[in-house]
Amino acid sequence: WQREAYLALRADVGDDTVEDFDPPPLEGVAVEEAAREVRRWLELDGVSTFEGYRRAIERKGILVFRTNGYQGKWQVPKSSPVLGFAIYHQSFPLIVVRKARFESRQTFTLFHELAHILLHKESVIDDETDLAGHEGLGRERDANRFAALVLVPDALAAQITMHDRPADPSGLDDWLRPWRNATGASSEVLLLRLLATRRISREVYDGFKAWQERQQLDADDGGTRQY
Repeated sequence: WQREAYLALRADVGDDTVEDFDPPPLEGVAVEEAAREVRRWLELDGVSTFEGYRRAIERKGILVFRTNGYQGKWQVPKSSPVLGFAIYHQSFPLIVVRKARFESRQTFTLFHELAHILLHKESVIDDETDLAGHEGLGRERDANRFAALVLVPDALAAQITMHDRPADPSGLDDWLRPWRNATGASSEVLLLRLLATRRISREVYDGFKAWQERQQLDADDGGTRQY
């Protein structure tokens, strides 16, 4: 009913900015090629914010909700580990992203859910363990890889210079700030892409993760900078 009401309203106001959902054929396509094709399909060059990515996805006929801290049926309890979910539909799918303190967390969740819609054509509820970087199994691992590749394609990862990389893991977050701003990806996702392209070693990534986990919550800030 909600889908029909939305489509009727679009017709009433003559909204021609949103296309019918017609994704590229990705069945049997490797995750790497699928990510390149989806970047082209969404026209993501120059996009670097959650809202920018959201608009690009919605223009293709996928409705995106971001939950807020209001009371009601759509609220995700603070105690819940759920970060987002996807509801697949052949003509009008939707994605729900749980609002998080760090926009990069929301952005990664958005593309993880998009992977389930475009690659797997299935409805899925995802929690923190499903979006655990390079970890996970099967389709969750593929969705994580897809999200990282869409946000940080190989050509962009190749632009990150290594000569000024700090040796101390505590300096990596600041070193990657320009690339976080340019992509909307977190430091961890950027490092995973550098690791995948063999531009850093596993020791560098593990050192950053160990440093990240040692950071204490700031009572005034409400969280760490990990995303």
